[in-house]
Amino acid sequence: MDYIDNFFSLQNTIQDISEEEKLQLTNYLVAIDAFTRTTYQSIYVIDYHTRGFDYVSENPLLLCGHSTQEVKEMGFAFYFKFVVKEDLPLLYKINNIGFSF
Repeated sequence: MDYIDNFFSLQNTIQDISEEEKLQLTNYLVAIDAFTRTTYQSIYVIDYHTRGFDYVSENPLLLCGHSTQEVKEMGFAFYFKFVVKEDLPLLYKINNIGFSF
């Protein structure tokens, strides 16, 4: 679990979400699902409030033999199960640079 905890910082942790903001969730997921059908890329959306995935595309290249539901249930543990340990620092770096940007 330390790996997962290291993925989150004060910079990318969300404390409170209003009920109105929660209701908007389904609107953007519909748009993402439509976009995903137009590309061959693997798409996933991270929910930094729940520290899990809001959306995982059906692209089998991302799923490592699992269903989208299984990947969503694994959440960030999915990364740490399938990413080579030596590549984890790169994931942390990408995450931190993205939030710094």
